[in-house]
Amino acid sequence: MAPDAGSPVPLFAGSLIGDRVGSVLAGRYRLVRVAGVGASATVYQAIDTELDRQVALKLLHPALATDRRFLRHFEAEARTAAMLAHPNLVRLYDWGSDAGQPYLVLEYFALGSVYDYLENGMSFSVAQVASFGAAAARGLDYAHRRGLVHRDVKPANILFDDEGRLGVADFGLAGALFQAAWTVPQESIGARANPGVAGTARYSSPEQGRGAAVDAGSDVYSLALVCYEAITGSVPLVGETPLATSGLRQHAELPDDERLRELGGLLKEAAAPVPADRPTAARLAERFEEVVACLPAPEPLPSMPPSDRASLQGALSVAVPEPTVLAPGAPVALDRRAARRAGRRAARAVRERPRRFRRVVLVLLAVLVLAAGAGIGAARAGLFEQHSQVPHLAGEPLAGALHLLRARHLRYALSPRRYSTTVPAGYVVTSYPGDGRDVKRDSVVHLTLSMGLPVVTIPVLSGMDQDTAVALLTKGHFVARSVTAYNGAVPAGYVASWSPTGRVAWGSVVTLTVSLGPAPRTVPSFAAGTAYPQAATVLQGMKLVPVESEQYDAAVPAGQVIGTTPGAGSTVARGTDVTVVVSKGPRLVVVPPVNGDGITAAAQAITAAGLSPGAVYGPAGGVVFATAPSEGESVPVGTVVALYVR
Repeated sequence: MAPDAGSPVPLFAGSLIGDRVGSVLAGRYRLVRVAGVGASATVYQAIDTELDRQVALKLLHPALATDRRFLRHFEAEARTAAMLAHPNLVRLYDWGSDAGQPYLVLEYFALGSVYDYLENGMSFSVAQVASFGAAAARGLDYAHRRGLVHRDVKPANILFDDEGRLGVADFGLAGALFQAAWTVPQESIGARANPGVAGTARYSSPEQGRGAAVDAGSDVYSLALVCYEAITGSVPLVGETPLATSGLRQHAELPDDERLRELGGLLKEAAAPVPADRPTAARLAERFEEVVACLPAPEPLPSMPPSDRASLQGALSVAVPEPTVLAPGAPVALDRRAARRAGRRAARAVRERPRRFRRVVLVLLAVLVLAAGAGIGAARAGLFEQHSQVPHLAGEPLAGALHLLRARHLRYALSPRRYSTTVPAGYVVTSYPGDGRDVKRDSVVHLTLSMGLPVVTIPVLSGMDQDTAVALLTKGHFVARSVTAYNGAVPAGYVASWSPTGRVAWGSVVTLTVSLGPAPRTVPSFAAGTAYPQAATVLQGMKLVPVESEQYDAAVPAGQVIGTTPGAGSTVARGTDVTVVVSKGPRLVVVPPVNGDGITAAAQAITAAGLSPGAVYGPAGGVVFATAPSEGESVPVGTVVALYVR
């Protein structure tokens, strides 16, 4: 734990601290100057001599080096924190031990911390706080999603580099300190009144104060207090002791302050007493960014020269005056003792003022009391109250709504967003009080912004015919569109597929692919010499049914394919019968017996047999005594038969 400014310097913060300046730690890190001393560590600005870069080095105090339990947790937490790589988290470069003292080597942030700026009398604008709050919340969200909770978010842990980049420091270290047997001096404002509390008491969450389990919501609460202080200059809900502070925060909401302006409602929500009522760090970052978008660009942070009270690097480097060299056994002067002496001197000075001045003061007080009484009476009578009507805000972008509210001297707070099917994301869905309501000036109007269309799940459509699928999508407020495609696995008219699938925005277009059934086939052409078995195999591979048919063909050898029915190139459905015409070779006939017949009678018999009468050899009035081919011989149809007569 680290004390806030004004806490006593630990007894070991004497000459040993300054003596380390100029030395080289672990053979690598040259200590340049002391940047701060806390109850748990001394922070040095240092040079990494191997990489020639500036770093911040936290040298934990010797009391921790003997706590084995702490060292185990320290190493485990350091290994985990070293894996965090986010622009809004201070990088942990290295860790180890030198001469028995554990140390951390971290990224160097030159401009210092939010604590430094507040200590130097600076207050932050709403735009600046919204900007750095968004960055800090983004860094916290990154760590939360990886299972790490900071436990000690406070101004000294929120740092800026020389380009204005923000980094949250000391992730994981608060957890190691919480596990340590070593305890913090009770004089520290950050000391734990309850052993279960981890984190500085001024910024701790209600659950930290009562020793309950701490989760990511505790970091969100602490960040809200830091932002509140950055604008107003004071930490809200703080009692005289850590125990009193814890008691105040168990049920109390963040107090209103007009200086918070656009951030008032957001910070109150982030600092809700019940963790479940707080936004996540990711949502908090979004809400901060919404405010940033509605405000002028924040002024860049001014550079500050290093001061004796400047912290360099987070929670374990809380600013204290430059340490005094102490003689062995010398007591340490506490700041509260000096404060009491100053108070007594001031009281004596007041008592010594002239009585005439006292009478003037009394007269002025009397006048003020009378004026205040008159003012209260007038206020009760409603004389000073001014009213305004809530404008119509639904459907307005956030920037436009804020413009309308400012014009009517009204403030705003953002309620949790919600989905809308009619209002675009980032626009106002509803406001409370509603349109036209008569309210006092400076009243807060709560705005509910749209998150855009709700996300819904597309139903499973497989096995449905087209009409059924379209009806189901229409009922679910989707827009159905259909295309067709051949599909051998899905019957014609049924849904083969749809796109997109899963979860989509309400009202999305869903494209159905409806099956036309199997794709049509083109009857192939078979080359000359193809036998029927080959043709049948090809057709079966195309999901067609081959049917054999034979016919005589004098031009095609027997057993070979003549052609198909339907013919080659025809388009047919899958499973269609395709007749394969196979040649039986030429058709044969028998030369008829015509010996002894006259020439005319013989010619008629030959023609009737499907043959052609040929040349006649012999006298014109003779009778046939022979033929060529000879009678009884089998020959192809149309063969020419010659006649021999005598």
